[in-house]
Amino acid sequence: MKFALCLTYRAISAITVGMALFVLACQPKAVLEKPPEIPPDQALFSAAESDFEAGNYAKAMDAYKRYLEQFPKGPNAKTALYRISQIFTLGYDYEKALATLETILREYPGDPQLAVVEYDMAYLYYRLGDYERSRLSAIEWMGKYPDHPQLADTLILLGQNFIALHDRPKAFYWWRMAFDILRESPERQQRVEDRMIGLIESGELEELVEMAGYAEDSVFAPPIHYKIASFYLAEHRFQEAKGAAMALVRSTPDQFWVDIGRRILDKVAQELSVKTNAIGCLLPLSGPFAIYGQEVLNGIQLGMGLFGQSEENPALELIIEDTAGQAEQTVSQLEKLTTESKVVAIVGPLVSKPAAAASQKAEELGVPIITLTQREGITAEGNMVFRNFLTPSREMRTLLQRVMYEMGLSRFGILYPDNRYGHFFMNLFWDELESRG
Repeated sequence: MKFALCLTYRAISAITVGMALFVLACQPKAVLEKPPEIPPDQALFSAAESDFEAGNYAKAMDAYKRYLEQFPKGPNAKTALYRISQIFTLGYDYEKALATLETILREYPGDPQLAVVEYDMAYLYYRLGDYERSRLSAIEWMGKYPDHPQLADTLILLGQNFIALHDRPKAFYWWRMAFDILRESPERQQRVEDRMIGLIESGELEELVEMAGYAEDSVFAPPIHYKIASFYLAEHRFQEAKGAAMALVRSTPDQFWVDIGRRILDKVAQELSVKTNAIGCLLPLSGPFAIYGQEVLNGIQLGMGLFGQSEENPALELIIEDTAGQAEQTVSQLEKLTTESKVVAIVGPLVSKPAAAASQKAEELGVPIITLTQREGITAEGNMVFRNFLTPSREMRTLLQRVMYEMGLSRFGILYPDNRYGHFFMNLFWDELESRG
């Protein structure tokens, strides 16, 4: 019985295995497909691209060149040329990079990707130091591709060219345009803003005045007007400082800048609050020239008595400071008269060197000064400098004009004191005679 069951089991197993083999035998045989063959040109180009992306530029250059040699009209020939120009640029070989891009322009006219090529050419002109050609190429590029994604790059490049061409306000102008169109790229916009702030912080007065015209309705207007006002304050040009401060206040609703503008206006008002009846007087009342200084002071005080006091013409106040005949002390006393006593004008000094120093400082501070010196050219110091004294040369010209042409005299003798002053006038008289024949 057990034997029969065993045979039956073995028979069923054999039948099962047989059926399985039959079913498998009836199944269609699987066919292993070969991978598609990559065309030789694509294989070579792909290898070059892999090396390029990995930074293996020497190998990539060799592969791109071989591609162009074997497939000069291949579908990737233009890209291969462009990659070669990029590798040259990365290697600072700008002339070869430029020549390669020029090849693309010649061989692919009208290609929709030429905007990138032409931008790169403008950039390479800049790298080669041909800033004017780079500038012109960038301007032409903007006319041809006004809506291209690289517009901001081109505007930035224009700014760089104008920096190189020493026209910082124009650089500010182009960077302002780049700043405005980079609102969707905060990081790039910040980099442009940093450049513009650098221009403002290092700008000269004339440059800032021009930049102010380009900065209207922008975040750059307040710092520019503040910088201009600061320049004017430092030069004691208070009316102009007032105008710049008012422009600052008008340029922004930002309370920070408005407060700064108001502080400047307060300072200007304080500086401009002069006493209209106060006259400063700078004379040597001590030292070697004291005797002359005292005589001049007596004359000034005597002359002031001619002006009667009335409501319309209040009595003049004379504020006297001693210069001791020294230039440094003269400048110090002049600053005191201007900033502390608030005089409307200054008379003096007498001596040549202090008069020159005082004239320069008075012009700087914007206060009128009437010098009492014979120094030639003293009034050339500026519009605030006057003189109430005949120069030696003018004395000689006036004297000889009278005696030669009005009195008809032509023979002269010279009597002079035997000192430096006498010799100076004797020679001046003699020279003037000779110049008149």
